[in-house]
Amino acid sequence: MVFIAKNGKDGEPVSLKRVSKETQISRRYLEQLAISMRNGALVRSVSGRKGGYILARPASEITIAQIVEAAIGQINIVDCVLKPEICDKAGECESRMIYAMINTRINEVLNEYTLADISAKNWIEKAGCEFATIGANGAFLDTFLNGCPRFLHSSVKMRPTGGTPALLVSQLFILMYCSGISKSADLNI
Repeated sequence: MVFIAKNGKDGEPVSLKRVSKETQISRRYLEQLAISMRNGALVRSVSGRKGGYILARPASEITIAQIVEAAIGQINIVDCVLKPEICDKAGECESRMIYAMINTRINEVLNEYTLADISAKNWIEKAGCEFATIGANGAFLDTFLNGCPRFLHSSVKMRPTGGTPALLVSQLFILMYCSGISKSADLNI
């Protein structure tokens, strides 16, 4: 979907052969996804020699939740959350509420972003900066942001030591960097 959004400008169809070649995703798998996306009214197929797929509506109107649901169905990490009748203990299960909250939060994030958002040139940088604001795990955040082109070509590298103060300081410096407060500073944490 991202590839089609980025490369299907002006209504030009994008072939699955091209998507497969440029993304290294098997064509057979892409064909299965294309059927799901078409059934979800997210893409339209165009026949002919220069045929392929185009978005059924603007990328800004397609949420990530719609894409995920078209591909795999409704987000539901445990069946009893949406179908309590399948479990005799659903009404008294402490874990079921946690699972319901997880489902809700996953859906909130998936509905918050559109295909246009994640297709934007600055998406990785923007998402990395936003990710830093939510208190991500230090080791994961280090790996994530140090793989980001802006961070790779800068002097800013996260080196959390695992303690909460180190993580908070790391996040503070990332927020400063992402907001442009300290673009040229050599921050060694």
